[in-house]
Amino acid sequence: LAIARINLVELYHCTGNLRKALQLADRTVAQAREIHYLYGVALGLQYRALVLVDLGRLAEAQDNAAEALNVLDDLGLQEDGLALHVSLVRVALARRDYEDASRLIELTKREFSEYDTEGYAPLILGFEARCAAEVQNAELTHRLLDEARETAGRPWPHQRCRMDVIAARAHAALGEKAMACEYANSALTRADAAGFRFYSLKAHTILAACSPDESGVALHARVAKALARSLAANLGREDSETFLAAHKTT
Repeated sequence: LAIARINLVELYHCTGNLRKALQLADRTVAQAREIHYLYGVALGLQYRALVLVDLGRLAEAQDNAAEALNVLDDLGLQEDGLALHVSLVRVALARRDYEDASRLIELTKREFSEYDTEGYAPLILGFEARCAAEVQNAELTHRLLDEARETAGRPWPHQRCRMDVIAARAHAALGEKAMACEYANSALTRADAAGFRFYSLKAHTILAACSPDESGVALHARVAKALARSLAANLGREDSETFLAAHKTT
């Protein structure tokens, strides 16, 4: 039941229903605690952290990921911590703490490289490229993105969308707007085909910042604004405000 629920949490996250995603993650944690199912607690906290990052509740996301890692350590299942380290990297990136993100990425690569069953390897290289891009190391950024493209991984649609978004943001950080648009358009095509409205929003937001002409900027900004308001409509007031602020296009 816990596994079925966290799969639904991830689906809700991709489709942009963050309220339902958080509610289901909360229920997973609560019921797993009630019956002392520690692995279920770790799973619920893991996916709760995933959602909280995108709601801008970064301290809470970090605490949830850290608690889940402690539970896995107690269970002797440290190898299951890869996704949690990815959440911690995302927290650092959201805070623009690229030094901490780089530290976490190195730790993740060292500790979990042989345990990747969910296609995280390209994303981790993409995050590393993003850190390099933020300090304007174009050569390293391009090398890491090339490596990410060549890295074998399961072709899950949501992981492909994530990789395209990460690559687009790395190119945008270098001022390479044409490449950023190429990856953002790829993410948009994949997201729209799969019904992943949250990743459509991310792609439109990047395109609104990087499109080469005013009409493209205006179009993507308009669509992104409408999508963001739609996805924020069922959130609580504070979460809604934080979410909208994080996805502003101007």
